[in-house]
Amino acid sequence: SIPVVTIGANLTALYAVTHKMINNEESYIWRSYWKNWKQNFRQATILWLVFLAAGIFLLFDRWLTDRMGAAFAPLGMIFTFFLFVWLMALSYVFPVLACFDNSTKNIGKNALLMPIRHLPWTVLILITDAVPVFLLMVLPGIAGALFMFLLILLGFSGTALAGSFIFAKKIFPYYIPEEEEGAPE
Repeated sequence: SIPVVTIGANLTALYAVTHKMINNEESYIWRSYWKNWKQNFRQATILWLVFLAAGIFLLFDRWLTDRMGAAFAPLGMIFTFFLFVWLMALSYVFPVLACFDNSTKNIGKNALLMPIRHLPWTVLILITDAVPVFLLMVLPGIAGALFMFLLILLGFSGTALAGSFIFAKKIFPYYIPEEEEGAPE
């Protein structure tokens, strides 16, 4: 994802492919990735740019309240809370877009509401996403370099696969109606 603008489309296609892998629905990874990338580019880019702008705004406000002194510490805690909500919604928006057809507004709304409803699973997803970053920061020397190599090869797809497993098996079934038995196909 060299240009920052395509991060949303890349993550959406990644989650679409890993979701299909979890459900044994697709055998051509590369073809499926590009099909989903093209199909969701516009909507994913809009969502990504909105989330990016909100994240920059919240980070700047958090940084600014730190510089303003102790009197503004409660305001800084409020911005920290909103950053956490933003991070939770960000962890859902692209998997939701990858698996459900909906308007951009509804995808954003669902990405804000679903993490709250499934808070324990959301925390697990956030931990899964944070572990590689944490290990990268604490591993010294050669171990850190080796881990960086593995992270580049497997990191994003590995955490997306773990997240897709949680989404496909624990979260999304609540939103997908079950087919009635004996119903004509």
